[in-house]
Amino acid sequence: LFKVILFGALVGAVSIVFNVDLGVTDIVITNHNTGEQWYDTCAGAGGVVIPTSTDAGYYTITISTANMTYSGEFSL
Repeated sequence: LFKVILFGALVGAVSIVFNVDLGVTDIVITNHNTGEQWYDTCAGAGGVVIPTSTDAGYYTITISTANMTYSGEFSL
């Protein structure tokens, strides 16, 4: 349904590419070490790049649609 590309360690960004139209999606990325959060909304197929931080830490990402919530985690 989608692909997440992490650029955090290099340029401080996360890229998400939606292969299908999921409708309106709300995206939240959280660095649990610093408490920082980044938000974005995307509609339709395509992609979005969310500027984040290059700070090391434990991150979670949550992608919510009208019908489903997807979540994952990563570390920098």
